[in-house]
Amino acid sequence: MTMLPKRRRILCCIGDQGETCLRLTDLLKRAGREDHDIIATQEIRSALWWARNEQFDLYILNNEFPDGTGLELCRKIKEFDAETPIVFYAEDAAETGKRLAGLSAGARAYLVKPDVEELAVIVVRLLSERGKAAA
Repeated sequence: MTMLPKRRRILCCIGDQGETCLRLTDLLKRAGREDHDIIATQEIRSALWWARNEQFDLYILNNEFPDGTGLELCRKIKEFDAETPIVFYAEDAAETGKRLAGLSAGARAYLVKPDVEELAVIVVRLLSERGKAAA
């Protein structure tokens, strides 16, 4: 019996109508990493529902949402899921204070938009590290 490879699940909570998530999916496929399912949402309430009801291998967050901030979302996720890596992908990451706040809240990385290629590299690295830790 052939075992299918485990799909990696990523929750992408970015407020750009899913454009970043689509581009990230394309970059991962081009890199031969077709084992990723990306769930996209644009609101904290929806992201928390997904995070509480499904198991993810990685979270990608923006800074600002109509219903709160990425820092709030990061802290809430960490309350019930301390192990899954979180990456901030934000427009204003050049502000040192926001970058430090995101990392202090538990994020593993804080990247500046629009460098989605760097985001893809970080995603692959964090998922690989997570896979090794689970083995």
